[in-house]
Amino acid sequence: MLEAIPSSGIHHSGDVADEADEAAFRALVAESAEHQRERAAGDRLSGPYAMGPSQGASVYDEGVLCHSTAGHGGFQLAPEQHARVHPLLRSSSGFYEEDAEWAAVALAFPELFTAYAVTQSF
Repeated sequence: MLEAIPSSGIHHSGDVADEADEAAFRALVAESAEHQRERAAGDRLSGPYAMGPSQGASVYDEGVLCHSTAGHGGFQLAPEQHARVHPLLRSSSGFYEEDAEWAAVALAFPELFTAYAVTQSF
């Protein structure tokens, strides 16, 4: 008789221990797949950036750019879009670094992000 791996609910044979675990796993896979589909559907272009030389930028919408750099990237918002960011989250420069400040942009423009990304911004 095969024993289940206690932390995962998966048997050594690879079978899922119960239907709830399988349903949760399938939901996670579906969420990840939808996230990848939404990301792939975006129209992305290139541009410059203030935190270092931009190696490329994704245009999320008019006035909303996400820059990639060799070291550190993030979002650059035009003044009109910058004003839409909640005052408590608004940067003084209109630039939002990629590690944490991106969440302020996702909260201000949830329609530009995948549903998964928006849930991760809280």
